[in-house]
Parts: sequence; C-alpha cells; structure tokens
Amino acid sequence: MAELRTLCAELGHADATTFIASGNVLFPGAPPDVRALEEAIAERFGVRTTAIVRTAEQLRTLVAARPFGNRAPDCFVAFLARKPANANFEALSTSDFPDEAWERVGPDLALLYPSSFHRAKLTGARLERLLNTEATLRNWRTVTKLAELAAEAP
Repeated sequence: MAELRTLCAELGHADATTFIASGNVLFPGAPPDVRALEEAIAERFGVRTTAIVRTAEQLRTLVAARPFGNRAPDCFVAFLARKPANANFEALSTSDFPDEAWERVGPDLALLYPSSFHRAKLTGARLERLLNTEATLRNWRTVTKLAELAAEAP
C-alpha cells in the first residue's frame, strides 16, 4: 500500500493514508479526481480499476443507519460506482437469494450474508451484473473502521 500512497502524493494528495491491503485510501482534504486516479493506477500498476469515493459524512451516515441491526457481523457493504436504474433494483428484488438480504443505504447497498460470505449466491460479480454498475464490497468491520478513521482525519 506504500506504492499507492506514493501515487496519491504524486497526484497532489500527500496527506492520503491507506487502510489494509485492499485499496482503501483516506483523503483528509479534497477528494481526488476519480478518473485521474483510475488512469494513474492503470499506468503505474497495469491494472484497470474503478475508484469509488465516499465522504466522511457518507460513511458516518452508513454506519449510523446500522442496517440489519445486531446482525452487523454478517453484513457487508457494496459501494456502488453509479446509481442503478430502478429497473435494475427490480431485477435484484426478484432474484432468488433466499438466505441473503440487501438494503439501500444512501448510494450503496448493505448486504446480509447469514450463511457466510463465502457461500453467498449474491456475489459481487452477480450484483454488478444485476445492477449494471461496478461495486466493491467491504465487510462491516472494515466499513466502521474507515468511518472512524475518516472522522479522526483533520
């Protein structure tokens, strides 16, 4: 993650920090230009990726919503790159995922996997196909830690 921090600094975000090795970057100041960040990552690391940016306030709102209440350990969040069309949410609603549930929270989805994330039928790839947008999933513990770190940032 040191290389990603270095890249962010080169893009004018010297105060950027990373959290765990899954591409989470905190930008205490103004957020980066998403397209410039994606292009720089592709050029430096040879990987095309979708950067999804959330503000500290959006993270706080998400955590405060406490989707699925005390079931948080079984919860993941799908951060969506774009707002899906209502028809895509209808397709998701009519899909058969009997043990799993989802809830819209702001621009994202909270996902409940009571039988384990590793046995989930509503995978990230399937979610992206149904909603016709890129997504990145994080477990609830990571999301709450990111919200906490964002709140501490100057």
